Amino acid sequence: METERVEKMNPGYLSLIWIVISLILLVSGWKDVVLHNIPRRQIAVFFIAWFLLVFVQFEVKGMKVCGIVPLIAVIGIYGLVSRISAERRLQTITAVILLGTIDFGMRQTEGIAAPALPDSAFILALAVTLLVRKPALQISALSLSLLLSEGMVLVAAGGRMPASLGDAVFQDHWWMTVCTARIWTLLAEGAAAAVKHGYHSLLERTRQWRK
Repeated sequence: METERVEKMNPGYLSLIWIVISLILLVSGWKDVVLHNIPRRQIAVFFIAWFLLVFVQFEVKGMKVCGIVPLIAVIGIYGLVSRISAERRLQTITAVILLGTIDFGMRQTEGIAAPALPDSAFILALAVTLLVRKPALQISALSLSLLLSEGMVLVAAGGRMPASLGDAVFQDHWWMTVCTARIWTLLAEGAAAAVKHGYHSLLERTRQWRK
């Protein structure tokens, strides 16, 4: 029932809801928890650029491209070229290929070009939570993987459908996947911290009993 309500929602409304929720969390002091290693200036630039580019549309060889596509591509590439180890970079690239293939496979299995929200977003969010934990790299991996999936869908369509990239459905998918991934990562980190704290507390009590 919940899935049906999300799918019937007009494209673009879901991303708007997530944007509002994200802004409320960021301005209310949750920035250091949700996006702890991303500077505030970069976050501000992202939101300003999003609100400006979401209304921009241009054409490339007959394909309509929304202005947010270059923005998401820059976010993805920036995460890979930032100061990270070669091993971490390779892990992120591997995650991009895996996540993009999973998203493309799910869409082809369903026989639709658009992602099946929220199912696809939840699966991708869970997968990236297991593969990448740092916020910047997580968002980078998801951004590139969703663009990869979109490109694979367009190639597989072979001109049988109107060529577009970065439409409202894609924006909904990006926001829901990224936000869900951050929520699940925080829950996983919280659970791990609780288990670690409980373990150390148990050890300390055991030592006291032995004394």
